[in-house]
Amino acid sequence: MLIKLCFDNPYRNKKSGSPSRQRNIGQNSNVNPVELMRFHPVLNKLAIGTVKLLLEDAKLVKMNPNTLLFGHNEPNTNWYFILFGTLVLHHEDLGALGVLSIEHTVGEESIIKGEQKKLDACYSQKETYLLELKQEKWQELKEILYATGQRAEFLKLDRLLQHNCT
Repeated sequence: MLIKLCFDNPYRNKKSGSPSRQRNIGQNSNVNPVELMRFHPVLNKLAIGTVKLLLEDAKLVKMNPNTLLFGHNEPNTNWYFILFGTLVLHHEDLGALGVLSIEHTVGEESIIKGEQKKLDACYSQKETYLLELKQEKWQELKEILYATGQRAEFLKLDRLLQHNCT
């Protein structure tokens, strides 16, 4: 619940006249990495420099209940950290596979297994906040961490995502 409070800032300047959408994709996240790391069970295992690199190009996605994040066989271009709320993973033949929450990531099969299409569908069960990252960010992150002598940090993140890969 505390993570949600990081994003519901009543003093933030809002654009007037912007249409209301079910799935809101915000501009680049302006999240304080220290505050996020305090409450997030995946991100708190990483160094602050790594979290800052992840947040550089990340977008905040707010989903209302029962909103589709992606469907079966859609192009696999993004991966997500769940910041607040829950998502349901749904297989075309098997039905609901499970409920994902803050300790999970979604879409990481694009960077771990190299999958070009989404294997399952995913939708929000209740109001959900996600951190959306592009697939290209993974390679860029790897290059930066390797170049700065932080190979172990990249491998730690890689292990965390492989652990979450469904």
